Amino acid sequence: MARTDLPGIKQPASEPNPQPPAQGPVQSQGQYAWGVDSASPSTTLHACVTQSYGTPKYWGRYLKDVASVSKGLTKGEVAYLHDKNIKILPIYNNFSAATGYDNGKKAGQDAVNTAKALGIPSGVYLFADIEASYAADAGWIRGWYDALHASKYLPGIYENPVTGPFANAYNSAVQQNPAIGKATALWSAQPSIGVTRADKAPKFGPAKPASANNTLAWQYGIQGAACNIDTNLIDTGLLSRLW
Repeated sequence: MARTDLPGIKQPASEPNPQPPAQGPVQSQGQYAWGVDSASPSTTLHACVTQSYGTPKYWGRYLKDVASVSKGLTKGEVAYLHDKNIKILPIYNNFSAATGYDNGKKAGQDAVNTAKALGIPSGVYLFADIEASYAADAGWIRGWYDALHASKYLPGIYENPVTGPFANAYNSAVQQNPAIGKATALWSAQPSIGVTRADKAPKFGPAKPASANNTLAWQYGIQGAACNIDTNLIDTGLLSRLW
């Protein structure tokens, strides 16, 4: 997953009370759908993906342009995917460290504003991309959660619960606000077992944090050899809340 900096953000002087969710969180349906994500536009990869791996039910795409990292989703690409009956999993990656309540809240607000500009409807999950190499703390996670729940969207986080600081940060955030463990959809990057065709996808088995969690997505393979995409399984309950 890709990343960049979110400049000009200061640490908080104080933190407001958590905001209630705009809509209730998705619960697991116990059934799973195959799809992909990419840093490059789907318009340049779709033919390769369908020929080499299968037809995705959804496509993870970044909300914003980040120089030398990812191309942001455009309305033209939205139309392209929807014309093919492929849902969009929105990813926000305009940051390179997930620390500080104010930083998390400002990132969430930026994600919300970008989603609105693209026309993403209410009730859709927006996923923050927290890489294993990032610094992360509970304050940032609480800020992201509060910003999303103050909006018409729902909070999601792409994360690595095995390598890096996310697991401890998340566990602390849930201890401080248990609603985070129920309302936030997690997208696990572990275990990473390799890209497969849709018909060869593994049984759903993502690694999870120790605290209460709603792990509904698993990126089980990265950087396909035939085309530069990652392969995923997500719960069909989450599929219903994509775009």
